[in-house]
Amino acid sequence: MKKNKIQKKVLAIFLIILLEFSVFNFRYYMNKIFGLNSEVIELNKEHLTTSKYDGFKFEKEYKVKIGKEVKGIKLKILQDSSYKEIKITPKFTDESSRYKEKELDEIRYLPTYKNREYIVINSQERCLDLTLEMESNGNFNLESIEINTWYFEFNWVRVLILILISSIILYRKEINKYFEKHSSDKKTVYIGFIVILTLILGYYSFGFGKSYENSAWENGMVLKDMYRELTKSIMQGKLSLDFPEDYREELLGLQNYQDYSEREELKTHYLYDGAFYKGNFYCYYGVIPAFTVLVPIVLFTGIYCYSNVICIVYGTLVSIMILKIYLKLLEKFKIKFGFILEFVGYITSLLTMELFLLCLNPNFYQAVDLCGIFWSLFAFWQVWSLENNKKIKRKLFLIGLSYGCMVLTRPVYVFYIIPIIIAIWKYLIQNKKIAWKNLVVFALPIIIMAFFQMWYNYARFENIFEFGQFHQITINDTSSLELEPGIAIDGTLSFLFNPPVFARHFPFVNYNLAGVRNGNEIFTAEVLGIFWHPLLLILLTAKNRIKNNPKLKKLALYTSIFCVITIILLVISICTAGVIQRYLTFILPTLTILAIVYWLLYITESKNEEVKKDRIKIFKMVCCGSVIIMSLYGFININGSLLNDGNYKHIDKRVIDYTIRHSLEFYK
Repeated sequence: MKKNKIQKKVLAIFLIILLEFSVFNFRYYMNKIFGLNSEVIELNKEHLTTSKYDGFKFEKEYKVKIGKEVKGIKLKILQDSSYKEIKITPKFTDESSRYKEKELDEIRYLPTYKNREYIVINSQERCLDLTLEMESNGNFNLESIEINTWYFEFNWVRVLILILISSIILYRKEINKYFEKHSSDKKTVYIGFIVILTLILGYYSFGFGKSYENSAWENGMVLKDMYRELTKSIMQGKLSLDFPEDYREELLGLQNYQDYSEREELKTHYLYDGAFYKGNFYCYYGVIPAFTVLVPIVLFTGIYCYSNVICIVYGTLVSIMILKIYLKLLEKFKIKFGFILEFVGYITSLLTMELFLLCLNPNFYQAVDLCGIFWSLFAFWQVWSLENNKKIKRKLFLIGLSYGCMVLTRPVYVFYIIPIIIAIWKYLIQNKKIAWKNLVVFALPIIIMAFFQMWYNYARFENIFEFGQFHQITINDTSSLELEPGIAIDGTLSFLFNPPVFARHFPFVNYNLAGVRNGNEIFTAEVLGIFWHPLLLILLTAKNRIKNNPKLKKLALYTSIFCVITIILLVISICTAGVIQRYLTFILPTLTILAIVYWLLYITESKNEEVKKDRIKIFKMVCCGSVIIMSLYGFININGSLLNDGNYKHIDKRVIDYTIRHSLEFYK
């Protein structure tokens, strides 16, 4: 048996290396087969037809007479900075289209990274003219163009990845058997994974806050880390944020200081995304992230950290809570997956919740969401742990505290009180009488935190129900936002069903612009609808899972409540803020846990062992598909967050991106 496994592995390695020498280098061989001669065209000033610099970016256009068949080109570019990316749009005419240029997709080009230097042209017969439109934030010159040259390259990254994947597939049974015998080693793997994840996040987000504050989007706009500024105010014993007096007077002198166009026209200084009321700026984001992370750090070290530290702390805590809940669900349903599937299921949960979206952009926007997600998961965990009937009062207190932290982080979480009350009802009402001690320990932290929030609101905005959203200084006038059915419907449909955009370039998919176009200005961006998260599709079968099963009445009730809360949260987010992917993280954790419950129910509801095995295979395929699809979206977010050169000076920004692109796009 072992000999057979070794033979299969050797065969797999041989086939992978054979693919690398043949299919993955087919351009090299095709160039030889066609018998096309390579040629180097040295460029001079005559080829540079357009050149301009607007203080921010250089734009140049080179035009070259070719007169021969071209399958691809290689560029030699000199730059003043080897880290400045160049965007290139190639155009050409050939004998099939003499008077109309054929335009190729835009290419992002980093000259210091050699693997991305080839541009496929594929002219029909002779290529007549070649035009290269180029732009970059740094100065550059195109020295020469090499035509019809492909070099043979053995891509070790691609080979090692394929060998690793094939080894896991071939030895999956042995790996699963090992962890069955050494179950304690599972903990080591999970702990190691979370530690590595935390270290990567810490390295990735290092210096983000400071660089964010050093960048400015438009004239007059001042960017500050809100939680760092709030922490400074807390330590100074005041509510308002520090901001120069003359800048505040500039805002007060405007006809409508929430009008973005007026501020930009008059070059007015203002704190972007701060709440402005009666001459003072305030942080309208929930106070819990600052109180639980940044303030303690200041008290112990005297150092004022940025929101990326909050993201690291709560990103790690969320990963731990999801793992605990996921493993507890497997235990409750008495399902024993092989370790590989168990681990992949956990990764699928993390990716479906789109935590990468928050961790890859470690700013105060993401910090508040990660904090809210953690406290909601922690409340869920405490509710669940009540089943063992131990330390009831302490757990009820923690549930109340968690709920209070949820609302003080994100007020929209207030609706989750309904499922919480239903879940703990039997501990509050016993023998048809109120269990006063239980009620007090649960309600006390909620009441205290509610009074604090009302005082906090009134002290800033003279209204106990005003959190600051309608005084926000942003690109839209938020003071007049209201519930508008048209926007709510369009935005909800986008959040639920907006499809991806497919492309032949890595990562092969992208977000699609939300379909909200009806006049009332709200912030809209590209989103991927919930419907396109494979793991969540099981929720469409929820009715079939719970129909005619009296044991699942409570699950049916919770499912209905969570679906209603999902719609409410989406509508509130759409009408008060807009339609962007990040707002889906309000609901994705809840829906993901619910989906896992339904998947496990789907597997265990059959008494036939063969049917169970088939259903586990379906779950396995869904998990693998989810990991692939959601990982691709993770790469989209990595690329997006690395576009700002100033934010990640410690990272060789595009090496990972270019390595993966070149490894997967062998066909180009």
